Amino acid sequence: MAIRVGRALVVAVLVTSACGITSPPRGDEIRLSGEEDAVELCLPGGDDIADMSFGMETVRVTGDVPVELVAVHLVEPQDFELVQAYVAPERVRGSFGGVTGWPGQGVSRQTLDALQPIPGAVLPPAQDLPEDERRPGLVLHLRGAAGARFEGFTVDYRLEGSDKVLRTDRSHQRMSVGDCGG
Repeated sequence: MAIRVGRALVVAVLVTSACGITSPPRGDEIRLSGEEDAVELCLPGGDDIADMSFGMETVRVTGDVPVELVAVHLVEPQDFELVQAYVAPERVRGSFGGVTGWPGQGVSRQTLDALQPIPGAVLPPAQDLPEDERRPGLVLHLRGAAGARFEGFTVDYRLEGSDKVLRTDRSHQRMSVGDCGG
């Protein structure tokens, strides 16, 4: 009887593992902020759910071929909804930061038109761009209320000519909403 239970347990573990969701393999063609660059943005917020933007992360393609950004995943999200992720060219990424409201007050139509939605945004290698275009920004349209937070994010991407999805190391940029102690 013990052997049957053991076999049944092994089969159950194999079936569960086969059905489990796995993360894409790690890739190193995109660089996000590391722990040494980590900051936490705190936005004041109340109990009502509100739109907000987070645009404090750069996305640098360190490889030799263009990449297509496929998805952004918040790390340890709590009460945040990621409505949409975008890439902003370096010339307009300063229009975003951490602001309540989407897209934020004073953001021009020209700046909004420059955003590339993810999935589908394609970035060339930084080495192929002029110096002042090498650090585009990741812009997140989020929804949350007091108590919402995330502890970073990852980006899934594909190299040009490949169907294989890879995932970046996590960014250490964090965001929270509530009493910012200010």
